[in-house]
Amino acid sequence: MNSDEGSAARDPGQTPMTSGAQLGSYRIEVQLGRGGMGAVYRALDAKLNRLVAIKVLSSDLADADARRRFQREAQMPPRSTIRTF
Repeated sequence: MNSDEGSAARDPGQTPMTSGAQLGSYRIEVQLGRGGMGAVYRALDAKLNRLVAIKVLSSDLADADARRRFQREAQMPPRSTIRTF
């Protein structure tokens, strides 16, 4: 195994996490998508017992500029809202 393979195996933004994997208090259910910054997963928040989306940044993008872009993205209003009546 070369150093690139080893780092990808430890980087959840590069290597898909499997269903049932734990990330803090979140249990990963399924990968929803992958893009230029990393991967997005549907997960269950065990503390609040609700579904959430988690974006995991690739370690390739762990610099200050990428973190600022990620922070701006997280603060943007949602593109759609689902209302339950």
